[in-house]
Amino acid sequence: DVTPGDSFTFSFKAGDPGVYMYHCGTKPVLMHIANGMYGAIVVEPKPGVLPQADENYVLVASEWYLSSNGLDKPAQFNMAKAHARQPDWMTFNGYSGQYVKHPLTAKPGETTRFWVVAAGPTLDTNFHVVGTIFDRAWVNGDMTHHQSGVQTVAAPAGGGAVFDVKIDDEGLYPFV
Repeated sequence: DVTPGDSFTFSFKAGDPGVYMYHCGTKPVLMHIANGMYGAIVVEPKPGVLPQADENYVLVASEWYLSSNGLDKPAQFNMAKAHARQPDWMTFNGYSGQYVKHPLTAKPGETTRFWVVAAGPTLDTNFHVVGTIFDRAWVNGDMTHHQSGVQTVAAPAGGGAVFDVKIDDEGLYPFV
């Protein structure tokens, strides 16, 4: 914990390629993560290790446990819902449904790479792009071995995975 007016600095060498979650460590950690105090760190491997990607997107999946709908009064964290694993919302990058109105773009035939973190705090993220299969999926920080030709890959809460997909036909391909 850092008290008001104080600061704390730490540094590290990011030597393991992959995508990782970071979060605050102030108690209660579950409540802080469930309120959005987290993010993603992308550590790219040395050049030439991964195939070329034409587009790169970072997605952080998370769940929200709320005391109200937030319309009449500000919504607060609901610990009972969190313990029961009953989220009100599941989001990517903190906003439910944002990519319906503002889709991520890629050109047909080009490779799109998704760096996905499952922030949880409790549920896994079973990542899937509707209408296609992944060319490559690197799971949980292992950037040396990949799965090929899979349609859904689980990233555990607190974990991450990297996905390559190439879609030849123009269209809408939602990710869930």
